[in-house]
Amino acid sequence: VSQSRYFSKIDGVRAVHFENGFTGRSLKPFKNRWATEFFNNPLFRGFDGELTYTTTLTAPDLCRTTTSWVNEITGGLPFWNVFDILLPETERLPYLERLQYLQTKVAMLPEELQVHVKVAPYEVLITLDQIEDYHIKNLSRGYEGTILRGRESLYKHGRSTMRELGLMRIKEFSDDCGEVIGLLEAEENGNLAVRNE
Repeated sequence: VSQSRYFSKIDGVRAVHFENGFTGRSLKPFKNRWATEFFNNPLFRGFDGELTYTTTLTAPDLCRTTTSWVNEITGGLPFWNVFDILLPETERLPYLERLQYLQTKVAMLPEELQVHVKVAPYEVLITLDQIEDYHIKNLSRGYEGTILRGRESLYKHGRSTMRELGLMRIKEFSDDCGEVIGLLEAEENGNLAVRNE
């Protein structure tokens, strides 16, 4: 995709600030009250990004330590690496314009808020060789992989598809096979039926 934005894949915890305030991507509030109160500030409205408990984005246990932190009632403030913004005025904008809007919003935050929020670093790549080199560099630096954002793509609720190509992840993984040797059927579900967010 010509002149797409490529981000290092940060292995933290996704966080958004939409109509119901600062939550995880499931729209459930985090247990950590301190962070919820801090990031519920209306100046963060529309922000979408990845929480990390440290500024070291390639820490080997980044996801575990960040997940542990968001599940604690109290604790220090994390860092919010934002990469998108969804507001009524940005909903129909292409990604490049949303990213520029987000950069302006972050730059205008008061210093006491800005120290905990930054726009995730990215590079503009055009050729397949550039993409491959960037991805290899991300892996060698300890990132989980690479994220591609098409410059013309609209904000996507839920997962992007291969057909849309608005957001793609490049992530190394290994595969294995197994043999099912038995099955024990659960004959009753005694869970209370609830609706999620």
